[in-house]
Amino acid sequence: MKALDSLALLEAARRADPTPSVRSRKVLLRAMLKGLRDHEQRLIDALAADLDKPELESRTMELYPVRKELQTALRNISNWARPQRVSTPLALFGTRAEVVPSPKGVVLVLAPWNFPMLLTINPVLAAIAAGNRVVVKPSEHTPATAKAMTNWLQECLPSTWVQ
Repeated sequence: MKALDSLALLEAARRADPTPSVRSRKVLLRAMLKGLRDHEQRLIDALAADLDKPELESRTMELYPVRKELQTALRNISNWARPQRVSTPLALFGTRAEVVPSPKGVVLVLAPWNFPMLLTINPVLAAIAAGNRVVVKPSEHTPATAKAMTNWLQECLPSTWVQ
C-alpha cells in the first residue's frame, strides 16, 4: 500500500472515531501483548539476523521492556484518559476548569536501527493508548526485524489503527 493511501485510510478512520473509548484501546493493547507472546521467537530470530543480537540481549533489551510498557499502559490507561481538574486564576473566581486528554489524530513513528523493536513499538503503543492512529516507518537497516514487527502488528491490530 502506498504511503498516501495508508495515511488516507488512517485519517478516514480517525474522522469516523475521533476519540476512541478507553475500552477499545485496551482491547488493542491486549491484542499487542498476546501477539508479542505469539511472535516472540520470530522477533528474536529477526534481531539475530539483522544485528547479531544474542537471544538474552534481545529478551532483556527489546522484548522485556516492550512487554512491561504494554502492561503499564493497560494498568494505567484509565487514569491517563481521565479529565483532571486544574485550578483557575483569581480573576476567574467561581469557575472550574479541567484538562481533558484527547488524541491528536495520526502520528508517525520513525524506527532507528540500533534498538529497532524497543524504539519502534514503545512509541506505537503509547500512541495507541492515547487514541491515535499510527504510521510506522521501519529502519531499512533491519529488514528482518521490520518484517517480523510488521507481521506481528498486522496480525494483532486492525489496519485502521496501524499502517
